[in-house]
Amino acid sequence: MPNFCKNCGSIILPKKGPKGEIILKCMKCNTEIMATTKPNDDMVLKRTIHHDERSKTVVIDEKAQNAVEGGKIKAECPKCHFNEAQTYYLQTRSGDEGSTQFFLCLKCGNKWRDYG
Repeated sequence: MPNFCKNCGSIILPKKGPKGEIILKCMKCNTEIMATTKPNDDMVLKRTIHHDERSKTVVIDEKAQNAVEGGKIKAECPKCHFNEAQTYYLQTRSGDEGSTQFFLCLKCGNKWRDYG
């Protein structure tokens, strides 16, 4: 059952204190209170981070990259500004949306993508 902050009414979440103790902290007003139970091996602190689609990291193995290779094109690297890149395409979203175009700088190896 969630606990709520007595100062502002927001939910308070558990975190580990400097000595390993469990502290309940309000994420809105930063009020901290000691938890009423002692930490033990059964307690697990978790945090779920939600990202929007554009900020998710895409991991591409080399076999998949080579299988959909598109060729060399003129494209400016955002890192070193070299103007030639290897391009390849992957279906990173649902099937009814277009493929994502990836670029690999031929000078510095930087990878970036275009959602097209």
